[in-house]
Amino acid sequence: MAEPGNKQGLPYGKRTLYCIATPLPLSRLVVPILLAVGWIVGCALMVYIVFS
Repeated sequence: MAEPGNKQGLPYGKRTLYCIATPLPLSRLVVPILLAVGWIVGCALMVYIVFS
């Protein structure tokens, strides 16, 4: 059942997930930057291993 203050009628878990799933603008950039850095480092490591 929904909580008394929950006007959308969503269960508590979904409302909490929605609050957690809205990150700050700075943290939205952290994951793509880490993925790009990891991809570049991985490519450099593969080139080093293959050509050494």
